[in-house]
Amino acid sequence: VDEPLGFERGIVSITFDDTWTNDGRTLLTLAEHGFVVDLFVATDIVAEQTEGGVEQVREFLAAGHGLGSHSLSHRDLTTLTTAELETELVDSALVIADTFERDATAFASPFGIYNTPVLDLIARHYDLHRTTNAGFNTPTNLDPLRIKVQNVRDTTTTEQVTAWTEAARDRGWWLVLVYHDVTESPGPFDTTPDEFASQMRAVADTGIAVIPLADAWAELESQLG
Repeated sequence: VDEPLGFERGIVSITFDDTWTNDGRTLLTLAEHGFVVDLFVATDIVAEQTEGGVEQVREFLAAGHGLGSHSLSHRDLTTLTTAELETELVDSALVIADTFERDATAFASPFGIYNTPVLDLIARHYDLHRTTNAGFNTPTNLDPLRIKVQNVRDTTTTEQVTAWTEAARDRGWWLVLVYHDVTESPGPFDTTPDEFASQMRAVADTGIAVIPLADAWAELESQLG
C-alpha cells in the first residue's frame, strides 16, 4: 500500500479534553517550549467546579491558549433528541462567548462518540470537529469534521509520542495529540506532570511546528488546491 502523500511540512497540534485543573506546572511546561494548545471544555462542568474551574480556564486563556466546546454537559450526543443536541452545541458556545469572551470555532464530541446527525449539526455551528479517531491527517483524508488524533493515556510513553511526532515531521502529516488531565494521580486517560514534561520536551526536540488547530487547519486546507 502506498504511503499517503504529505503536506509542505509536518505539524503538531496539542489539545486537552475535560480538563482545566492547573497547579501551574502544565502552563509552565507549555510556556517553556512556546507551545499554544487548545482546551475543550464542557461548560456546565467547568461552572460547577468548586476549585475554581472558570478561573483556571481563564489562566489558560491569559497564557495565550485556545478554547473550544466539548458540549454543555458532556452527554453522549448520539442519544439526544435534535432539540437536546442543538442545546448542547449552541448553548455551550454561547457560554464560552459570555464567560470567556471567545468564539468557539472547534468542537470535540464527548467520549469521542458521534454519528451523521451529530456531524451535520456540528457542521452548522462549528468550523472544525476534533474526533478521538486514531490516525494522522494527510492530504488524502483531511476532513474538517473528522480530524484524526493520537490519544495520550496513562500508559503512553515518551517514546511513543516521539515516534508519532517523528512520523508527522518526516512524512509531512498533521498530528493532533489528545490529553486529558495532567495530575499526580492519573486515571486511564490522564498523564503525570513529569511524563507530560518529558513528552513535551520530546516534541520540541523533533523541531516540528506546534500550532493550534485553527491555524493548522488554515495552513493545510490551503494546500489542497
